[in-house]
Amino acid sequence: MRTQGGVLIGGVLFAWLVASYPAWKVDGAAGLLMSGSAALLCLAPAVVTLLWGLRAMTGTPAERLQHAVFSTLLRMGVVLGGAVVLYVSVPAFQKNAFWLWVIGFYMGTLALETVLLNYSPATRAAGPAEHKSAGA
Repeated sequence: MRTQGGVLIGGVLFAWLVASYPAWKVDGAAGLLMSGSAALLCLAPAVVTLLWGLRAMTGTPAERLQHAVFSTLLRMGVVLGGAVVLYVSVPAFQKNAFWLWVIGFYMGTLALETVLLNYSPATRAAGPAEHKSAGA
C-alpha cells in the first residue's frame, strides 16, 4: 500500500517538475504558482482515493462499487471546489491557464491512480476468486 502511494506522490511531483519549466517560460512565477497549486489540489484526493481503493480491492463487489462512485465524487468535489475557491478569491489564479493546469493534473493523477490500482498486488490476489463459476 505504501509503495503505490509513494509512486503516486513521486509521479505527480515528477510531472510538476517537468511542467515547471514551460510554466515558468509562459507565465513566470505565476505559472509556477498555478501549476504547483493544481498539482497539489489533484494530489491530495488522489492519495486518499488510492489508499481507499487498495483496501476496497480486497473487499466485496459492493465495496468496489462504492469506491468507484464515491471516490469519483470525492476527487471531483475537492479538485473542482478548491479550484473554484482559488479562482474566485485569489487574483493570481483568475486566468484560463489555471484551469488548463487543473485539467491536466487531474487527468494525469487519475490515469496514474487507475494504473496503480489495476496493477497492485491486491488486485491480483482478488482477481482469481471472481473467475469461479456460480455452480462451484
